[in-house]
Amino acid sequence: MKVDYGLRAMVYLAQNHGRGACLTTDIAADQSIPLPFLKQLLTDLRHAGLVQSRRGRHGGHMLAMPPARIQMYDVVAALEGLPALLDCLADPRECSLGISCSQRLLWRKIGAVIEENLRNITLADLAEEKRRLSEKGTYFI
Repeated sequence: MKVDYGLRAMVYLAQNHGRGACLTTDIAADQSIPLPFLKQLLTDLRHAGLVQSRRGRHGGHMLAMPPARIQMYDVVAALEGLPALLDCLADPRECSLGISCSQRLLWRKIGAVIEENLRNITLADLAEEKRRLSEKGTYFI
């Protein structure tokens, strides 16, 4: 849930990048994120150096760098950390089979693919996809 809501907020900030600070209440309303939870997420993202916050009359939140420089890897790491898919990948002693487990290679490869994708997709990519999908419109029958 943290990553989902956090990415929603980050895409909102990316779409408004260069237009000044965005109010927390505007982000929450536009992205359907509970306000208290959004405040916590923005604090985590600020501590990770991905978001800047300003107080005062023209205060709010903005990206700390251009959206094209923010990798999804960084956002996920800031909000959830990047644990191994299985505990035994980080420490083979966590598994009763230890280093002789035939599945470890499989899960390491899957983890590497996930990490590679998170590093290759930027916030700018997600914001562009959102823009493209919004232009198509939504039709219900």
